[in-house]
Amino acid sequence: MSPADDRAAWRATAATRRARGLCADCGADAGGRSRCLVHLAAHAARGRSSRTQYAAETLALVDGLLARCAARHGVTPEAARTRRTAPALAARYEWIRVLRDTWALSASETARLVGVDHTTVLYALGRRGP
Repeated sequence: MSPADDRAAWRATAATRRARGLCADCGADAGGRSRCLVHLAAHAARGRSSRTQYAAETLALVDGLLARCAARHGVTPEAARTRRTAPALAARYEWIRVLRDTWALSASETARLVGVDHTTVLYALGRRGP
C-alpha cells in the first residue's frame, strides 16, 4: 500500500468517525464536535505562537508600541489585542504594520511577537487603514 493510499484510507476513516459524532483522531465520543476535547485542545495549540521566547525588554517595547497605537485609535491595549470592533482592529493592524516595517520582520516573526497566527499578520498587512 502506497503512502497516498494510506492517507486516503485515513481520510475515509476520519470522515466516517466525524459523521458518527466521534473524534476524527482517536474515535472517542466527541460530543458532536469533529475532535474530542483532548485532540481539540492539541489541534488548537498547534497554531498558536508563543511570546515566551523573547526577552522581557523586547516584549515591553512591543507592548508599549501597542499602547501607543491603541491610544491613537481611542481603545485600550487589551481591547486592541482581543476585540473585533473597527477601532480595535485598526489599532491592531497598525501595530502589526509598524512592527513589521520598523524591524523588517517576516510574517512569522511578527506573528510570534504579537501572539497571533501568521495568516492574521498577512491579512493585516494587506489591509490599508487610515
